[in-house]
Amino acid sequence: MSEMFEYDGVQYTKEQCDQIASEFFDTILLNQYPFVHAGMTVRDYLEEKQYYLNHCKEVRNGTYKPLWKQK
Repeated sequence: MSEMFEYDGVQYTKEQCDQIASEFFDTILLNQYPFVHAGMTVRDYLEEKQYYLNHCKEVRNGTYKPLWKQK
């Protein structure tokens, strides 16, 4: 069975995520987020975006550090 991912209350298989990723994400807009990096998976993006949204205070005061840079 394929690994499942949840986004906005909907469950997706990894294959579905890979297939429809281009519909979810505009590559031009993606580069506007400070957490986007080369080789990022859909799952990474969703985790990073949620973390980013939960840490707006750090974003505003310039101390935000993406999860991938914390590893």
